[in-house]
Amino acid sequence: MKNWPEKLGYGFLIIVLAIYPVYTNLVYGYAEYQLIRHLKFINHDSYFFNPWQYRILAPYLIEGIAIPLKQIFKGAISEHTLYFSIFKALRFCQHLVIFGLAAKFYRHFTSSRLLIFLTLPVMAAAMGAATLKSDFSFNNYFDIIFYLAALNLIFSESDIRWFLPLTFLAALNRETSLLLPFLLFLNYKEFFAGAHRKKYWIVLLSCLVIFALVFVGVRIYFGYQPPTYIGMATGWPMLKFNLTDPLTILELLATLSILPIFSLLHIGNTEKRLQLLFWLLVPAWFAIHFWLVWARETRIFLVPLIVVFLPVCLDLVQRSLQKTGPKS
Repeated sequence: MKNWPEKLGYGFLIIVLAIYPVYTNLVYGYAEYQLIRHLKFINHDSYFFNPWQYRILAPYLIEGIAIPLKQIFKGAISEHTLYFSIFKALRFCQHLVIFGLAAKFYRHFTSSRLLIFLTLPVMAAAMGAATLKSDFSFNNYFDIIFYLAALNLIFSESDIRWFLPLTFLAALNRETSLLLPFLLFLNYKEFFAGAHRKKYWIVLLSCLVIFALVFVGVRIYFGYQPPTYIGMATGWPMLKFNLTDPLTILELLATLSILPIFSLLHIGNTEKRLQLLFWLLVPAWFAIHFWLVWARETRIFLVPLIVVFLPVCLDLVQRSLQKTGPKS
């Protein structure tokens, strides 16, 4: 990619891939209801108060963008047009950030830029397929961004104190960020024998305190309500349904393909920290979501796809090429 026509071509392809999931959400998902849901949230009246009302990062970010734009345009465009322009632009930008952070992270597992680029259509196709009962679901995509940012901090050996503000923002976004501070254990040697052992323990415990304060504080501010009934009892009934429902299985295949099983079968052949990442994140992520929510709404599994399964595949391909050569 040394000449500018080639760079422009790749740039155009990346833009197409970033646009595609925005419109699948509009065509196949519930994105047309985003404005109604957003305004109800701002009025403290979410359809599903717990947990939606407590995921405050994206709605207030959107409102922070919308308020000055309303003053600038002063009725020149409708509220619907203004907000949907923001919605689509934000999701488009989220995709670009995800692509960029993922590409940076994936460089730790393969030296091939072409292989890394080919993960982008996989991500875009998965996002485009994960539209069942989904509005623009900004919190899910911010979730991916925060996990990728955390992993880049670890693998690039950056200052782990960046985990403190990262955890704060992630906790404002979605409760699944509870697992984010535990990614520090990927540098497991530092916790038990490293020169920075004290620093690692302080940062980890501080992140957990930050998460707890945000988690509780938001619920105090809005007032606690029991989790909203979603049409089926959580626990064993939900788990049994998720494991046996044909639509759930089809949606999971459409979003994740066979990559979870493939990764499980081959995880032992990957680098040590990738193995630890798999066991830290994947079992807990799948168990919690299969136990508590509809697994057919597969956008909730984009995090393990992008931060675990695709890196596993890249690492395996790289190792295979090193052993056998690129022509085999």
